[in-house]
Amino acid sequence: MLTILLLEDDPIIADILREYLEGKGYGVAYAYDIGEVYDHIDRSSFDLYLFDVNVPGGNGYELLGDIRRSGDRTPTIFITARGGIGDMKEGFASGCDDYIRKPFELDELELRIENIKRIYRLDTLVRIDETLSLDRENLALIVDGEARTIREKEFAILEYLARHSGRVVSHEELTRNVWAYEEHPGDATLRTYIKNLRRLVGAERIETVKGVGYRFVNA
Repeated sequence: MLTILLLEDDPIIADILREYLEGKGYGVAYAYDIGEVYDHIDRSSFDLYLFDVNVPGGNGYELLGDIRRSGDRTPTIFITARGGIGDMKEGFASGCDDYIRKPFELDELELRIENIKRIYRLDTLVRIDETLSLDRENLALIVDGEARTIREKEFAILEYLARHSGRVVSHEELTRNVWAYEEHPGDATLRTYIKNLRRLVGAERIETVKGVGYRFVNA
């Protein structure tokens, strides 16, 4: 599932956008102000940012500029009432990939998201951080630009842990979501999968919380 971080200080607009995007099959995390954006980014990685510009705590241009300076290249679309050419120049200068003026049709937003997906291959690539991505099409882990083929369950485990980076994922939660209706593996089998993944991504990236589960750590 492609995940979107939405920054919008108008709760009515935010609800409309969330309902629409979730109806299209996207996972949506919501932030009311800039502080909440940083909280989300610290906890998780996202495939796309949708940022309003005039928001509590600063403005979207400054926010994105700071994010880009940190090395985060997540594709970003500004959604804003600031529609002057000077505003657009400032938006693109800060590092955005697209700019949509309010008010807009929801179908227009979907078209722009589809274009971003095509450019960045978001349907096939799951970006974990600046050094790691998962290639769904070829069932591969990409580490610093080098593709390494991994098994289907290893792929699914890593994707789930990365989607929930920063928090502890219990053994039960992991097996329930990765194996679903299949017979769940024993602890020894799960440990083997984790051991193999650590060899690929680095042992420090997947922490063991004894007696509970695992926590993925972003670089």
